Amino acid sequence: MQSKYIEEIFEDYLKTPKTQYAILINGSWGSGKTYFFKNNLTEIATKQQFKTIYLTLNGLNKIDDFRYQFLIKLVPSLNILDSSKSGVFKTILTAAAQKFGSINLNDILKDIEIDASKLTNFVVCFDDLERCSIPKEEVLGFINNYVEHKNLKVLILSDETKIKGNEIYNNIKEKVIGRILNYKNNLDKTLPLLLAKYKTDQEDFYQAVDNKKEYILELLTTFKEENLRNISFYLSVLSKLYPEAKKFPEYWKEVILFSLIMTIEFKNGNFTSNDYKSFKGLDEIDTTYSFFGRANTIDFSLSPEERKEEESETEKFYNKYVVNNFSDFHFFKSIYVFILTGYLDKTLLNEELTARYPVVISDEIKVFREIISAGFRSLSDIQFSQNITKLIEFAEEGKYPIYDYISIANYLVYFSKRGLIELPIEKIQELLLKGVEKSSQSKAINNHLYRTMLHFKHSSDESTIWEAVKKAHETIAKEKEKEKVSALLEAVKDNNATSIGSVFSDYIANPELFVLLNPDELVNALLLTTNEVIQEFTLQVQSRYSASNIRDYLNLDTSFLETLSAKLEEKIKTGIEGKVRAFIISELIEAISEILPKIK
Repeated sequence: MQSKYIEEIFEDYLKTPKTQYAILINGSWGSGKTYFFKNNLTEIATKQQFKTIYLTLNGLNKIDDFRYQFLIKLVPSLNILDSSKSGVFKTILTAAAQKFGSINLNDILKDIEIDASKLTNFVVCFDDLERCSIPKEEVLGFINNYVEHKNLKVLILSDETKIKGNEIYNNIKEKVIGRILNYKNNLDKTLPLLLAKYKTDQEDFYQAVDNKKEYILELLTTFKEENLRNISFYLSVLSKLYPEAKKFPEYWKEVILFSLIMTIEFKNGNFTSNDYKSFKGLDEIDTTYSFFGRANTIDFSLSPEERKEEESETEKFYNKYVVNNFSDFHFFKSIYVFILTGYLDKTLLNEELTARYPVVISDEIKVFREIISAGFRSLSDIQFSQNITKLIEFAEEGKYPIYDYISIANYLVYFSKRGLIELPIEKIQELLLKGVEKSSQSKAINNHLYRTMLHFKHSSDESTIWEAVKKAHETIAKEKEKEKVSALLEAVKDNNATSIGSVFSDYIANPELFVLLNPDELVNALLLTTNEVIQEFTLQVQSRYSASNIRDYLNLDTSFLETLSAKLEEKIKTGIEGKVRAFIISELIEAISEILPKIK
């Protein structure tokens, strides 16, 4: 319900004499219900000569506590205490104590009876009903005594989705609540109010956000984000980023989009501060990922339900946030870490934004974008024919990453079967196989895309290209793994602690670090290197498994670590030269023992 309608209903409620019911405003946490009451509804009440009293129920455990808190808020405004009690009452409230001398506040309140005539011009707002630990039926029963018998105007703010009501609660709710108004935050009005705090001290930032207000509102609506606390946090994030981002106005929208996405994910608990080193594949969402993902939109072997069931977490992220905003999406490591940890590396942010220049889109990518999307339907016959000719030419020359050939095969087969192109499936496979072979010579692979590729089914018409891409990736991967495994061993043997850190950094949340590594070779290398290098290796191992959900990514490391630990223990038993060396080897074994339960 729009806020203006709630305002009208509330005003009518105040004007209606001797009401015997309360109004409940229902809305999700953080939707702005409290703000709406304290600003909009309080103003209406004041104009109608009503005094407003606000009381949160959050944290209350006993009905007596509720009664005392209510009376503490209400009684001072009623002028119903005699002069001696009134003076003590005010002094106690000022001191924020439960006792003043020998006088107990409860003694003052326990015998108070409030006449209905005293409540004529009061409206009381009870907030956070869903967070109250008192049985809800008891709370409503207490409130009912005032609304039914004393005609008190009462407003209750709650998130009904968080309340599991029983029959007793539902019955008394039906009796006490006259109207339930579903509050929906009006972002068109609240976003400018949240932004206004920056107008004086950060006028340039205020103007930069205000200029993109419609874009931000569109994103908030699309992502269904109405939590004002989250939006306020988001604006705070942008205000910290803006001093660097303003130097790159062309990429301000990218900063706006990525910051909002990560704010939502962080506030919803999908990412935690422990994930700051693990990007969960988000850093691999780029042009290649986009095209590969779109290939499955016309996969004849999968129903939409099947495709949805088989989506990986990264694919869900892509489909929720990126698919309709791809031109503005870019992964910023500095922003990712800042939102998750609170630390902003301004130098890195500057470097990342600088690296965005220049944006040069090659001819083959332009053609790909025209064809490998639903956009081909908007092309004229001449444009379609020209682009198809160019696409086939570029593909045969190996101009695309190997994974794109699955998308290309998918679409060309689709076009061939529907008579849009006169190219037999056998010919399509022949020219694309040549392209895959030429493309693989660049030795460029993407492990995330490869894992995603394996995750999806493929039709028989695409299997030839699919198998070719799979074989090309695996061949290149083995070559690269041998090089990197060699690099890790060489770093240990060369006493190069810095290089060890670099190798581990290349394999964050990647299970392939130890796949081709021989435990015996590593143990021998560790025993021959310096204590400093062993200590660095231990620190890198501990850091590798620090994320809270690391089991989802590195459970395949279990066998290697168990073997490594066992072999190191054997060396300890047979004797290691040097007490310090033996001690730090023991620390490595202990670190592994703490890691194993996290990843098994």
